[in-house]
Amino acid sequence: MSLKQKCRKYDLKLINKFKLDTISMVKWIISLKERLQSILEFKKGKKWDLIRKTRSEIGILLNYLPQQLSKEKLSEIFRKAVDKMGAESIKDEKYYGNCCT
Repeated sequence: MSLKQKCRKYDLKLINKFKLDTISMVKWIISLKERLQSILEFKKGKKWDLIRKTRSEIGILLNYLPQQLSKEKLSEIFRKAVDKMGAESIKDEKYYGNCCT
């Protein structure tokens, strides 16, 4: 196997791992959303034991999800991307595809 083929194979593994990680995170988020909806139903039925159990499950799930970015951190990331692109205003459409390269 040539070096080029090995690199392609390695790239595919990285891409597949990224896809797998992304799909896994989506599954966690869906599970979290379902549990949050369950709590609302349990409150209607006054099922306090199920509410406590579900809240515990949510706490465990939250430990495995990435922390949310603050508005300040998100703004900083966007500013850096805009600076990197050299865009001066939102009308600089020619830069749209370059922000993540």
